[in-house]
Amino acid sequence: MIGNLQGILGLIITSSVLIAIPGPSILFLVGQALSAGKKNALKGVAGNAIGMYSIAVLLSFGIGAVLMSSPQILMTIRLIGAFVLLLIGWQYVSPDLPAKFRRRCLRPPCCC
Repeated sequence: MIGNLQGILGLIITSSVLIAIPGPSILFLVGQALSAGKKNALKGVAGNAIGMYSIAVLLSFGIGAVLMSSPQILMTIRLIGAFVLLLIGWQYVSPDLPAKFRRRCLRPPCCC
């Protein structure tokens, strides 16, 4: 009985700490809200939710087991993800990107 009580107490303490610490999604939300405004932050939340639900659906169909059993496919997905992250990072540090990679501005430049 005491072992079960200690286990439950440990679970409660651990869960409380993990719930209190903001994760990457919350930090992204706060960063977007502070830098780009409420509207863009809500778009980020919607995108994050769609992504998380997509991952959950794929895992529920067993794609996780397939990926874990095939190291080549898993490495390919990791390399594609790393390339995308590098491309996104490069957009922030390089002002002279090709036009197809540059974000388009919705307003025309001011001709004052």
